[in-house]
Amino acid sequence: MKIKAIFNRDGGTFRTTDMDAYSKKAEEVFRAAGHDIEITVASGDGMADILEKTSRHDDLDAMLAGGGDGTISAAAAVAWKNGMPLGVVPAGTMNLFARALKLPLDIWKVLDVLADGRITDADIGSADGRAFVHQFSMGLHARMVRYRESYSFASRLGKIRASTRGPWCDVQSAGV
Repeated sequence: MKIKAIFNRDGGTFRTTDMDAYSKKAEEVFRAAGHDIEITVASGDGMADILEKTSRHDDLDAMLAGGGDGTISAAAAVAWKNGMPLGVVPAGTMNLFARALKLPLDIWKVLDVLADGRITDADIGSADGRAFVHQFSMGLHARMVRYRESYSFASRLGKIRASTRGPWCDVQSAGV
């Protein structure tokens, strides 16, 4: 298979990963499994455009996306829209879709699983014209996520701590 991999260097696990070494390992694993792979490492703010362009390539058999749930959800949306198979490298903090797929959460171990895997269907939903793969929420939870994202955190534990602040911020902003 001819595969294009796009890794979000700003994804939770990738922030502290030597991306040159990881890209080299991914290339070795996929080539050993008989695949032709091209790898791009990009920052989070450039991911949407790269994912969209990659999913429209007629000369590719599949694309591989690595990052957090936001990156994976965006990749799944463009892959689905353009009929492109997608492999998932769980390099975020929570990795909800990768967990649902029962993929190894270790970014090094998942390479072997993906390189030797087979393409299968997965569920994808849409709301208001926007595709999603791991969750969709409205109301309090959505506001809590917005509050959480306004905090800085460098780890999964930090993200959980920031999430627990969300309800307090919501109560305080409501004047309760």
